[in-house]
Amino acid sequence: LYNSTKEYDKQEKALAELIKLEPENTKNYIDRAQILILLGRNDEAGQVIEELRQKNPDAMTYETVEILVNLYTKTNRTEEAYQAADAWLAQHPDLKHTAVLGNYLHAGGRPDLTLKLIE
Repeated sequence: LYNSTKEYDKQEKALAELIKLEPENTKNYIDRAQILILLGRNDEAGQVIEELRQKNPDAMTYETVEILVNLYTKTNRTEEAYQAADAWLAQHPDLKHTAVLGNYLHAGGRPDLTLKLIE
């Protein structure tokens, strides 16, 4: 409802409450992180994905790893972005995902980490 009316602040608060009520629902974490990104609150979005990763490591999907890598590079944490990407790709090798995640590292000013990721 809030998304269709672009009331992102209200949607973010509602998702924060849903996470408290349903901590096992990974979609709420992802949705909240994406809303926080829209609001320009990248550090908080990263914290939400980190919270998901700590509470339920098995819930990490390519989508959540991509969000995390993107956020890390936006907040000048490219080493952590590389580590998250590398760990994911070690378990889930995929050329397309490698290219996308490597592009985030390159855009974050670390083409050396992009090359390291590809190797």
